[in-house]
Amino acid sequence: MTFENTDGERSAPMITRRSALTATVGGLFATPLIATTVESQQNSSQPTFSVEIVDNTIPAGGSRPLDIRLTNNRDETLTDIQGRFFVDDPLNSTNDQTFTSSLTPGETTTVTVELSAPGGANIKNHVAAIDFRYVDSEGDSKLSDGYSMSISVTEPDNSAESFFPNFTLITAVGGTVVVPVFGYGLYRLAGKRQDRTDQSTADSTTSTTTTETDAQSMTEQSGEDSTTDLDQLQEQAAEAIERAERAADWGDFDMAVDSCEEAITKIEQAIAGSDSDSNQELKTMLTDAQTTFETVTERREHQAEVVEALEPAERSLQEAIVAYIENNQTVARIRFRQARDAFKEVHETIAESENDLLGSSTEVSVQPDRELSSTTLSELVEIPEPAADALSDAGIETLSDLESSDEWPWTPATVEKLVADSTIEENLATTLTLLSLLRDDEGCEFNTAEAVARRQEQADYGFNHAS
Repeated sequence: MTFENTDGERSAPMITRRSALTATVGGLFATPLIATTVESQQNSSQPTFSVEIVDNTIPAGGSRPLDIRLTNNRDETLTDIQGRFFVDDPLNSTNDQTFTSSLTPGETTTVTVELSAPGGANIKNHVAAIDFRYVDSEGDSKLSDGYSMSISVTEPDNSAESFFPNFTLITAVGGTVVVPVFGYGLYRLAGKRQDRTDQSTADSTTSTTTTETDAQSMTEQSGEDSTTDLDQLQEQAAEAIERAERAADWGDFDMAVDSCEEAITKIEQAIAGSDSDSNQELKTMLTDAQTTFETVTERREHQAEVVEALEPAERSLQEAIVAYIENNQTVARIRFRQARDAFKEVHETIAESENDLLGSSTEVSVQPDRELSSTTLSELVEIPEPAADALSDAGIETLSDLESSDEWPWTPATVEKLVADSTIEENLATTLTLLSLLRDDEGCEFNTAEAVARRQEQADYGFNHAS
């Protein structure tokens, strides 16, 4: 089954994207800091990607990998393609993120997420969605439109047919899917939009024999036009809200704030043109939007404070590693201690906060005052030639080839093997381990409190080895 964005068509509102969205307004957004733009496909002949599920069925009580074929429809190579899979209750996904390093024009790859359905899940089709953040050929980070799809929950023995036939859920204008980001106000809006759809369907199947006068018809037409304008404002507000949620989920809080402001403007315009019956509902929606705007703004400020604290910590660590490699142990110990203490303070701040001060992609990039003379290991005088040759034979030639272990004492697996073979000495293994912790031009990603704690432990490792 293939699920693609179709411009100009609109899907049924998606009530939730993940269980966390049913929380209070204040708990909706994480706070990563990434510069991303939302692609505009309104005038595009086709979406950036084609998305195809290999098999969209899952038995109630079952769990399995869900394979999704992803095709690049652009005439340019796209890189760093990060996917985020969203399912509605009662479905669940314990691994909802994907990564594809690059896709050339027309190239297809298969990405996999985990999908499960509880035993009590209704035997019918359930809503799911996926969107992607990627880097285009000009180096700009962009957020794709959302791709809606249907997941069919079957009987545990797969003997019964799904309540609904398999079908494609078309995404909203621009590919977005409307969700209740602003709480009950938007939830009622989604219901109201569905009610209008249901009423329209009922009207189309029931013929009327009542003949109206021309004057009455003109009056009704004028009322319908006014209702249409109001509906458009409400829908535009809902789309801005959903865009804010997606931007925050991916880590672009500047866009999230801008989208909240757009939603507030649309709601205020709708209030100005509404009657008393719908005025209160719109005011409630406006209050929710303003509350979320304040929450997003506050968390962006908190995130900025955390990043400001992480930057000097990371800079101190990188400068300490370079000083250690250059055998300047006094400076190395000072910088390692500074880094360790700074990371510890940030970790305590994050752990004590009621809010998520980090998100899925909070990257800290610094420019240390101290840098290595070269990133090629054979050109570093601190690496003996025999050791450099042995590392080269093992496929380790540059700094980026050294991948540290995820656990203490962080020694790269290849280096451990060379130590076990007595090819290199223990003291050189420490040097190589510290080199593997050096980020060079790459940013250091902190997406959890544990990531900060790990960096703290790595700084402590360096401090204990610097003499």
